[in-house]
Amino acid sequence: MNKEEIVYVFNTSPKTLKDDVFRSLDSQYIGNLDINKKTFLKINGNHDKEYPGSNTSRWFLDALLAGLKKRGFKDITVIEGAGYLFSATKMIRNTRLLEICEKHNVPFIDYEDLPRDDNDLPKMVDGNQLINVPVMHTHGFAVVSCATKNYFGLIPKNRWIYHESLEEKLIELYNVVNATVDSVTIVDGTVGQKGDSTRTGDPVMLDLVIIGKDTLAVDIVVSKIMGFSIEDIPVLNYAREKGYINFEIDICGDYSSFENLPQHNFKFERSKAKKTSIWLHNNPFTKFFIEKQPFRGIFHKFRELYQDYIYYRKREDLFSGEWMGYETELIKNG
Repeated sequence: MNKEEIVYVFNTSPKTLKDDVFRSLDSQYIGNLDINKKTFLKINGNHDKEYPGSNTSRWFLDALLAGLKKRGFKDITVIEGAGYLFSATKMIRNTRLLEICEKHNVPFIDYEDLPRDDNDLPKMVDGNQLINVPVMHTHGFAVVSCATKNYFGLIPKNRWIYHESLEEKLIELYNVVNATVDSVTIVDGTVGQKGDSTRTGDPVMLDLVIIGKDTLAVDIVVSKIMGFSIEDIPVLNYAREKGYINFEIDICGDYSSFENLPQHNFKFERSKAKKTSIWLHNNPFTKFFIEKQPFRGIFHKFRELYQDYIYYRKREDLFSGEWMGYETELIKNG
């Protein structure tokens, strides 16, 4: 180990979220950003429906934009790219995240079809500041999807072709983003999601805000809180083998060590639907057809129908859980 990474972990609650986000912005990493420089917020837009624990939440984006404005940031833009089933423009409207952007007079940009650099990243982020705003959830391929995985959304929507070698692609992105953009990660840890997919899982109330510079360090802390070890997470295991995890992590904020971090048991088990999907992607015969039109379109349509079925089956529970206290406070405070 030859360096130290600090990861800040703060407690929060529906009633104190804005104050907690504001105090978390005192971290040294936020202080190192230039308040006068163009700053992009790369949110986590996994679903084109409001689904607690799937996307960066309305309440967290509201608190974060308010906090950054209060800190003096003058040029903020929220950004996201398309998912394989929907555009970012559709996602931002359907989830009502656009209302939060408009409330704070902050523009939103769907960068999917904008010019890209040699690394397939949107050219507009090169040389500017990036605040990475992921959510803590399990994932059918990555097991844990958070800070490093949120970079995956910077590349075009056909990125599903990298799922077979996801950890290698994520580390490639980790290196590229670190080399081209001054970035900080602020995790929306208010509500996470357990299950085998970020569009079909079950919300988990976490009441946390997590900030760090190195996304791998953030993911190690997040994984620990979710109940996983480095060995459980493909990208972390791969990064350690390749020598990218060469740091000690200092826990700051409302916690002082790994031992006293909050613990949540996010048991991960792939559903039959996810196992079938992975088999179809990995089988040479079916993979050939899935990668060709019109078969790819048909395959994705079945996935969309399945995800819609899960959403409508769970809808009552999704919007009646304790996490909705965050939405209640957001509405109450305007």
